[in-house]
Amino acid sequence: MNQSTIKVAVHGVWATRGRCSVIRPTIDRALRACVVARLRRMNCGPLAFGAAGDHVHVLFWLGGAASLSSVFRAIKSDSARVGSLASDAPILWQAGYAAFAVEQRSIDAIADYVENQRERHRVGTHVSELELLPAETSPSSRASPLEDR
Repeated sequence: MNQSTIKVAVHGVWATRGRCSVIRPTIDRALRACVVARLRRMNCGPLAFGAAGDHVHVLFWLGGAASLSSVFRAIKSDSARVGSLASDAPILWQAGYAAFAVEQRSIDAIADYVENQRERHRVGTHVSELELLPAETSPSSRASPLEDR
């Protein structure tokens, strides 16, 4: 092959520092626009965005030249700046993030979950991000590095 092809959908989540509930509905649009614009500039295809009080979810196609760490560093930096300008309180993020690969057949369901964060938290139907992992995450013969086999 003369070119590299990557088609990986990523569900990412990150939280405010101290899990402070500073992400008001009034800044959702600004945060969404900022994250979508940054993903596009990095050749990552935005699929869904959602925020709820103290955390943000995003679903996107990972671009071929982008690393997960560079994508999250960029979208967290940009969204903290934009969110702080649009808000009455500074938006500060925790250092880490969670990123999960999403099966193509699950994209619509995860997009719905991501986009409806605020409502899900309001009525108590959200799930822990770790519950989104498939049930068959038990160790397999592929769990160890290649050199160990």
